[in-house]
Amino acid sequence: MNNKETKEKREAREAYEAYQDRLSMQPCFEKLTEEEIEELKKQGRGCRTSDSLF
Repeated sequence: MNNKETKEKREAREAYEAYQDRLSMQPCFEKLTEEEIEELKKQGRGCRTSDSLF
C-alpha cells in the first residue's frame, strides 16, 4: 500500500481548508434580491422566525 492520501481524505482536507478560509474572511453583508429570497425559501433555508430578516 502506498503512502498517498486517499481520494476521500484529500477531499475532506480540502473541504476543511475551504471552511477555515470562509471562517477567517470578513463578513460581507449584501441585500438579497427577491429571487434569491424565494430560492432560499424553496430550499428550506429561509428564516423561520420572521421573513423580515431576508
